[in-house]
Amino acid sequence: MGNFKIKSIEDVETLLQELNEFIQSQKKATKIKHFTDVKTFEDACKYSGDNPDDILRFRDPETDEDFYYDSLFKLRYISNVIRGDWKPNWSDKNETKYYAYFRYDPKTSAFVFLVTGYVWTDSNSTVGSRLCFPSSEMAEYFGKQFIDLHNQILLK
Repeated sequence: MGNFKIKSIEDVETLLQELNEFIQSQKKATKIKHFTDVKTFEDACKYSGDNPDDILRFRDPETDEDFYYDSLFKLRYISNVIRGDWKPNWSDKNETKYYAYFRYDPKTSAFVFLVTGYVWTDSNSTVGSRLCFPSSEMAEYFGKQFIDLHNQILLK
């Protein structure tokens, strides 16, 4: 980016695009080697090159709703990092998508990981479709490793 004179809205859009490209190039993202390398939300941020404090909506959640939305955001963010480049293709009925199931354990007063399941594309959804994975192993890891975040959502 050099000297730039703004003469039109197109000039502003071009400048913003260049600025965004510069910011993205400055992120210190680290390539994930295996999905189990991500053990925390902070790990996911490290692998994406983001600062957790810059992307969380509530830095110091106070209400159950604040915790709920932060936990949901963290789970979605972590799932994107764990999945890497894989994106579910909801138009492909042959692509299997795996997700974690939980059950409530009265002894611990919390939800615990139960099993992974899979779905094919359908017109309805009974699970959080944004939290699906290309393999059962990945879904199980996500369900077990981040059980505290899942409970923040399921119990609040």
